[in-house]
Amino acid sequence: MIERADFQNRLIQWYLENGRDLPWRKTNNPYHIWICEIILQQTRVNQGMPYYFRFIDRFPDVASLARASEDEVLAYWQGLGYYSRARNLLLAARQIQKDYGGTIPADYNQLLKIKGVGKYTAGAIASMAFNLPYPAIDGNVFRVLSRLFNDSTPIDGSNAYKYFEKLLQPIFDPDRPSLFNQAIIELGALVCLPLNPNCDSCPVSNYCQAHKHATQSLLPVKQKALQPKKRYFYYFVLHDNEYIILRKRTDNDIWKMLYDFPLLEYPEKLDEPLEQLKQAEWPAPLLLSYAAELSHPVRHLLTHQQLYIWFVRVHVDQIPSMLPPNHVKVPIKKLSEWPIPKVIDNYLKKEFDLS
Repeated sequence: MIERADFQNRLIQWYLENGRDLPWRKTNNPYHIWICEIILQQTRVNQGMPYYFRFIDRFPDVASLARASEDEVLAYWQGLGYYSRARNLLLAARQIQKDYGGTIPADYNQLLKIKGVGKYTAGAIASMAFNLPYPAIDGNVFRVLSRLFNDSTPIDGSNAYKYFEKLLQPIFDPDRPSLFNQAIIELGALVCLPLNPNCDSCPVSNYCQAHKHATQSLLPVKQKALQPKKRYFYYFVLHDNEYIILRKRTDNDIWKMLYDFPLLEYPEKLDEPLEQLKQAEWPAPLLLSYAAELSHPVRHLLTHQQLYIWFVRVHVDQIPSMLPPNHVKVPIKKLSEWPIPKVIDNYLKKEFDLS
């Protein structure tokens, strides 16, 4: 049986003494907290922090973000991955500007109506910006609760948030929701680690049922992971001495609304790509007229996909004046201004002088 007040005091006191000094913990600005929470979804703190500073420096408030173009927002997001987060941020900023006069609402249910804001993000903003008594259950908190109560309910099930929200309720601190939420998140990040949790340093280990029964390594439980889908990309890097062709990805697929190169995708690896591609659709017929360089394959991992990528570099005399829809001619020296996936950015930095 957990003694509620003792648990809360132990946890919060530990956090006040051991919590990391992070910039978004020094403010109750709902805009800054919102941007931080979206960036830190699927992103480690050390990786996300420079993006946070760059983003709020360029877009310091809802109004400035709402006025921005999609290409610019995506360019500032470049390298973080999960680009739907950036697109949703822009749509949400315009929604807040239109429906709430540019002010993020201090109401949990209204926060849930904002594009891209789910229960965790709404709880984080409500508690950390407005000190409203709502939990914020992220992956760290799922792990802590699973072990604290020795509960094998899958944390990635369709009703997981609702289930663990109910599990949390008897220990939640409604009088100090901001401190409590940050403390239990930090406990999962620093002590109750996925592998080799540091139970000797845990301020609430005396209440932890997994610690008592030595089941920490078995928790939390996840449903069987999906096998990643394998995809085979052949990118055409078409350029002359000044320009290169980029293609905007408009399909409902990975990297939506970012720019890559003209692409041909196949269900399996080609045995003789330069020969086999000559019979394919545009721009492959250019291989009949120009020499081409085929790169070594690049393996790029996404959450549920494995991409195997080859770059077919073709130096043409002059970029054609007529290009297919969603293809653009871009000055090579200005490529850094365009939002492109990380794997494309890595290739360009390696193969082209972008200084």
